[in-house]
Amino acid sequence: MDAALLAGNRDVLAADESEQPSDATTRSRLLSAISSIPSQAPGTPDHVRLSVPVATGPLAGIISVLGVLAAAAWLAWRFGPTLTRITGWCSWCVAWACGSQGGYDYCAAFLLLGTLAWGGGTLWYTRRRGRWPSPLSAKLFTRLLRR
Repeated sequence: MDAALLAGNRDVLAADESEQPSDATTRSRLLSAISSIPSQAPGTPDHVRLSVPVATGPLAGIISVLGVLAAAAWLAWRFGPTLTRITGWCSWCVAWACGSQGGYDYCAAFLLLGTLAWGGGTLWYTRRRGRWPSPLSAKLFTRLLRR
């Protein structure tokens, strides 16, 4: 093509441009090539059924409930003081959110719940570990409980 351009042969150059496919032709060729690709391997069923064994009956229900209760009891035994203190902090955050939106009754309820949860968790922590979880807790509860 460069040689034809240098020689000034415009007919050869025009013939080369006419041989290039248009955008519509290229697009249709690409779509037909993509549509001919199979989406699944040959012999693969279109509808795959997954069979999950599920136990039914009263014994299975009892075992399920006991399992959930056992897991909750273990979590409460292991992380109880910390979880109740975190529950208190979360309740205070929810109280702030409710109060900022005008729900002052909810704000008061969540403040009370948060205070009871945080205080209960702090006292539980102290009884279990023999020390206060923080200097702030020690200062507040020592004055409150007069210990």
